[in-house]
Amino acid sequence: MENIRPYEGTEPYIFLSYAHADAEAVMAIAARLQDAGCRVWYDGGIEVGSEWPEYIAAHLKAASVMLAFLSNAYVRSDNCRKEMHFAQTNKISTVNIFLEETALTPGMEMQIGPLFALMKYTMGEDAFYKKLLAAPQLSPFLGREQAPFTPQAEPVKKKRRWTPGRIAALCVSLALLITAVTLGIVGWSTGIVQRIYIEKSQPELLYLPGGTEISFTDTQLDSAARKYAGKAAGTLTVSDLAGLSELTLDAPDENALSELRFFPDLKHLTLTGMEAENLKGLPLCAVEKLTLRDCRLTSLKGIGKLLLLRELDTEDCPIRSLGDLSHCLQLRRLRLAGADVRSFAPLKTLTYLAEAEIHNAALNELRPLMRRSNLTDLSFVSCDLRGRFFLRFDREWNIVTLSLTDCELNSTKNLEDFRGLRELTLVRSGDKLDWSALAGLPALRTVTADASMEPVLREALAKAANLTELIVVE
Repeated sequence: MENIRPYEGTEPYIFLSYAHADAEAVMAIAARLQDAGCRVWYDGGIEVGSEWPEYIAAHLKAASVMLAFLSNAYVRSDNCRKEMHFAQTNKISTVNIFLEETALTPGMEMQIGPLFALMKYTMGEDAFYKKLLAAPQLSPFLGREQAPFTPQAEPVKKKRRWTPGRIAALCVSLALLITAVTLGIVGWSTGIVQRIYIEKSQPELLYLPGGTEISFTDTQLDSAARKYAGKAAGTLTVSDLAGLSELTLDAPDENALSELRFFPDLKHLTLTGMEAENLKGLPLCAVEKLTLRDCRLTSLKGIGKLLLLRELDTEDCPIRSLGDLSHCLQLRRLRLAGADVRSFAPLKTLTYLAEAEIHNAALNELRPLMRRSNLTDLSFVSCDLRGRFFLRFDREWNIVTLSLTDCELNSTKNLEDFRGLRELTLVRSGDKLDWSALAGLPALRTVTADASMEPVLREALAKAANLTELIVVE
């Protein structure tokens, strides 16, 4: 091994990739290559104090050909695998020499693919060297002596001058970069980016063939299906259930939810008393309205599979998380009666949302909802709306109906900008505040209030130019 000098120079050379366990066999082959006039480099040429990975990578990238000496030790070596990957990534011509029968990993097998290879362990010495030296990748090296290394002078770098044209180009590039970053931030904060991503990644809604035979495990579904199909016994098929658009299930389990895929025309689904904590059991289906009553749901995870959902109505369900509701891009109406949600971020993608009823929320949590531009009807129950509630809307002039019940308020500032408001309900909400701005709302026709709100509202509406009816409820 001492007689084999790694090549250093500017002429084309061969890089030897091998495991150190195979060094003796590899050096014998390297010696024959040098005798034949080939320039070779291997890791014996690393100078003291050099950074090993950088030095190896630099010599491999500059090589014209890599000889990879494959063996089980080679496959186990992290460095050898990195050299093979680097060579293929940089399109370096490679000859694989199998020193022994080798069990390749799938990744190594994929990289080697159709590369030129010699099975040395199956060949005699003469036959091996004859085929190796005849390899087309080595033909440019044969018969040439190694050239001495000649250091080259560092190229002189020309100093760039900042001409007016270059300055203008730099300014345009910076302006485009700032615009792109700004659009990205706006797109993310408004939910546009997430919505586009969801639209592109949503699966296609597929329906089972009409002749598919059905065997229900849930007795409720079996009974409802047979009643609709008029088959007390016998085999049911998907076509038997065509046209069944509404279904109510009491205390369904996950199996029952998964079997909803057999109802191709199901549009309105009602679930009551469900014990599951989420909706992961739902299949991809065309339900447009989902009603949840007295369920133990704490999360709506799984609802995103209802790709056509337009209306969600929940009551007396301890929901704390909206899960993947952001995937229900067609949602128009949302009612979360009795829920205790703390993050409304999934609503950012729901640009069609027009009606919402929210319970037990704080004003700083409601920003994703109040930024929806299509909102027309809003109801808040038991919400903490302190902090200039009426200033938080992006499209307050679009609001037609607004209801506040048992809510905490400390300001009516900006109420005068709700110029499209037609119906207002105030029940035990802001009885100490100044509501005089109501008199200037041109579209306001009805104000509904409880007895505690009557005095202050009657005084405010007395000055209204338009005829506004005050309805007092108990």
